[in-house]
Amino acid sequence: MAHNTNASIEVVDHPLVQHKLTMIRDRDTGAADFRQLLREISHLLAYEVCRDLDTETVEIETPLEPATGPKLEGRKMCIVSILRAGNGLLDGMLDLIPAARVGHIGLYRDPETKVPVEYYLKLPENMDERVCIVVDPMLATGGSAIAAVHRMKQSGASRIKFVCVVAAPEGVEAFTKAHPDVPVITASLSHSPLGACAAVQEAWQTVSPAAHPSWQAQASSHPLSRTTSFSSYAGRSKLRTDTRTVWIGDGYVTVQVLWFPPK
Repeated sequence: MAHNTNASIEVVDHPLVQHKLTMIRDRDTGAADFRQLLREISHLLAYEVCRDLDTETVEIETPLEPATGPKLEGRKMCIVSILRAGNGLLDGMLDLIPAARVGHIGLYRDPETKVPVEYYLKLPENMDERVCIVVDPMLATGGSAIAAVHRMKQSGASRIKFVCVVAAPEGVEAFTKAHPDVPVITASLSHSPLGACAAVQEAWQTVSPAAHPSWQAQASSHPLSRTTSFSSYAGRSKLRTDTRTVWIGDGYVTVQVLWFPPK
């Protein structure tokens, strides 16, 4: 069952989804279980995202007699993954919709401007004829999702849905403002990484500047998993981290303070 928080976002509050979400966020969940749970959550989210697909009545021959039944109409479907994290949801979606065409959009955030930069694009033909599902486990600031959907619209897509596992309020606000015609389907509207970053500014003052002379501090929070990905900082060696637990809204969030060497 999906709970409508407003016209643009649906939080899937089915007990099975919430049970698996709790397991996937548990720090004791191993990598193999994490991947399997993410795949299972994508199955359950697929039911919701496909709830309003058009069907037509067709005639079939059963082993006993002729019969009629509903079948998905000929409108083509496309699932677009925002690389690389989106592939975790893509694989599960394809388990249920194996005939769907697949697209990929590669984006990274420029460390200086914070603007999404496209490095890869591969979309099926005839996007204007397809029902398009964009998948990415996390909707944080919304920058990558906004850019991906904008690029799809440039390619002709008009019937689009965005699916994620965890969404932050700021990300939802930014996304729905940029694309009010694109519904968001998520398993959780969670604590905001942006809120955590703001709140941790005071927390990282407890880190002695002498311990990291001339280094720049930045906070990050990842509500989905127990670890923070440093792939976007691969070019910087000797990355140092400190962990802080801060109060955000109605609960504690573990935040990693990242210390970057001077340029």
